[in-house]
Amino acid sequence: MHSKEEKVAAFERLLYVMDELREKCPWNAEQTWDSIRRLTEEEVYELSDAIMKGESGAVCKEIGDLLYHMVFYSRIAQEQGLFDIADSMDKVCEKMIFRHPHVFGPEAGKHTTAKEIADTWELVKAREKGGNKTVMEGIPDAMPALLKAVAMQEKARGCGFDWEKPDDVWPKVLEEVAEAREACSLETGSVTPGEDCETSASLHPSHCPSGPVGPSRSQGHGRPWFRSPLPGSTAPASSEQPPRVDAKAEEFGDLLFAVINAARLHGVDPEAALSAACSKFRRRFNYVEAGIRGQGRPLSDATLQEMDALWDEAKSKGM
Repeated sequence: MHSKEEKVAAFERLLYVMDELREKCPWNAEQTWDSIRRLTEEEVYELSDAIMKGESGAVCKEIGDLLYHMVFYSRIAQEQGLFDIADSMDKVCEKMIFRHPHVFGPEAGKHTTAKEIADTWELVKAREKGGNKTVMEGIPDAMPALLKAVAMQEKARGCGFDWEKPDDVWPKVLEEVAEAREACSLETGSVTPGEDCETSASLHPSHCPSGPVGPSRSQGHGRPWFRSPLPGSTAPASSEQPPRVDAKAEEFGDLLFAVINAARLHGVDPEAALSAACSKFRRRFNYVEAGIRGQGRPLSDATLQEMDALWDEAKSKGM
């Protein structure tokens, strides 16, 4: 590993390379924040992919690519007299020092657990000068929905707004399953409005042997999406009108949010889990396609039964 002096020298070299490219390379000279934003997003996904694959060499390379992008943005800002890379580094240092009083502040040396830090993280951030005015303000609208859901749930947890035990979330998940199925059934007329799992066995494949899937929203159970207002509480009026959403889409959204929350509560990264499921589906479907094409036939000529048989073969081979 390198010494601190060698690390500083490496960063100075990166700044030198950036300066030279910006001044002497026509392509680099033409770039703006907007033009390289998309490239930065690609680099973030490439880093994430390398991390999930456990490829340390690729992780090292992608970190370098992202560092280059950060220096690029700050160099453009420097040319416009806005700020430079030193300003950015100072800001993040000041922020981290403020957010870790158990390390840098009056609480230094006091025994603190990782859970205690995580549970109060958002409350500490709320006291930060120049920080976000609301807890959810720091979550970008352009963030992919799955990652946005996790970020919102984590921020709410940081304020103590969470289920007391991980298993407490399952009735809410089952409730959302039933409501999504009801919304779909209403389109086909297979269930009448207001029916729940107790009155319509079609809403839940298990016929709800343990009773209803969970108290309805009208009973004040849970909180919105992952918990609703507590009984007897009154939510403040909001001037912000929610966008109109198709009832079926809304219920599927609530269901996805609840499932993501269940994964989070049980220590599962939902993004990584879904990515693994997609990779598994790809492997098995490729096996099905190869099997049909191996018979000299296009996939469109195969019957569902033939494809199911090949799919089961793929599963039996651990694909």
